[in-house]
Amino acid sequence: MSDRYQVSIAARLERLPLTGYQRTLFLIIATAWLFDSIDLGSLTFVLGSIRSDFGLSAAQTGLLSSMSFVGMFLGAAIAGIAADRYGRTLVFQASMIFWGAGGIACGLAPSVTALGAARALLGFGMGMEFPVAQSIVSEIIPARVRGRYLALLEGFWPLGFIAAGRRGRGARPRSAGSLACSKPRMPSKVSVWLLSELLHGCRGQRRFKDNDA
Repeated sequence: MSDRYQVSIAARLERLPLTGYQRTLFLIIATAWLFDSIDLGSLTFVLGSIRSDFGLSAAQTGLLSSMSFVGMFLGAAIAGIAADRYGRTLVFQASMIFWGAGGIACGLAPSVTALGAARALLGFGMGMEFPVAQSIVSEIIPARVRGRYLALLEGFWPLGFIAAGRRGRGARPRSAGSLACSKPRMPSKVSVWLLSELLHGCRGQRRFKDNDA
């Protein structure tokens, strides 16, 4: 695709009104953002139960709670370079795979070491998603309303922590480890499929021609 063709698409999106297609794509990304927040917040609210269940010291508890952020740092550092080389669609899909695999591993973790590794994997997927998701929103939303939608996207983050807090109320030690990561995976799978279809549809069906020449 030539640079002139890309500029034509960007200019056309800026002139056209916001469509249902763009709103749907935004909602898909916002949904993934929400469940990322639930994943990260869940550990916060059940960490005391996990500490009791595994008999952890204060230092071990702090290390466990930090594993997600270590993974997020690595994922975010790699995602930008990978997105420039392989495309944002592929990197976003890969982030969902790491995220889902990490969540399943958390629920099945037999030891605190395995749980920490699973949290790092889950955080890696989150870190990959954040910069790519924001870039996609910035690209598909016209500049005149972009700030509003980016602010709305950020608003899904505290909603996820609220949901995580409600799920964590009254968690028992034996169930806390799996509760920290065992949210329903169907929304993430649906998000991956829909985003893939929409982005492929954007490339395959929206073949703009330069009518401004």
